[in-house]
Amino acid sequence: MSLPRALLPLPLALACTPAPYGGSDGSDTSAALDVPAPATTLPAPTTTTGTTTEDPRPPKFDLPPTDPLSIRFCRPDAPPPGTLVVGNSELGPFVARRAYFDRSQGGRVLLLFLSPEADAVVEIEHHDGRSGPIFYGELASGPTKDGWLGTWTLEGGVYADGMAAASQLPPTVTLSEFAGTWHDYDPADPPRLVGTLVGDIHGTFDAVYCDDIFLSLIPD
Repeated sequence: MSLPRALLPLPLALACTPAPYGGSDGSDTSAALDVPAPATTLPAPTTTTGTTTEDPRPPKFDLPPTDPLSIRFCRPDAPPPGTLVVGNSELGPFVARRAYFDRSQGGRVLLLFLSPEADAVVEIEHHDGRSGPIFYGELASGPTKDGWLGTWTLEGGVYADGMAAASQLPPTVTLSEFAGTWHDYDPADPPRLVGTLVGDIHGTFDAVYCDDIFLSLIPD
């Protein structure tokens, strides 16, 4: 049976009890040593109008002020802002210097890459490569549940002369930046998505928003 602390021999107590911070005045500080020192600083709370909340999770994405589904316009004649996507498919080599994006009714992002031969007006309406090779697909996961920016799998492939050729490996898309004007109608500076494509078809893109891509999915 162990003896109560008060009955321990003084030498043993001195050997086993650490000195309190800042030295000792000979008083018993064992109780104080068992209590953690109070924090000197507290994390700053995130304050919103009328409420104060704390959320330690960093946001994965920041949506622009306005969802593009509420903006109604398409500029197929907009100058391409800097896209170079290349690769090979079962239908042959593919090169694109123009890109567009839209969202489906379920929230998935649609991407359309046009070769130099493709007519933007025709392919935005039909996206089957009838006017020239295109690469078309939609993100298999992401934007509805987890936000926009991030890396997602793309379901799609190259289309030419109305025929489709699925990629040998599902490509991945990394959406890295919002660009352009998202909060208002500005034909000179439409909403854009900047990112990279990795896979059989790969490269960098700066896709211009066009709400006609999804609307054209309705059968003729």
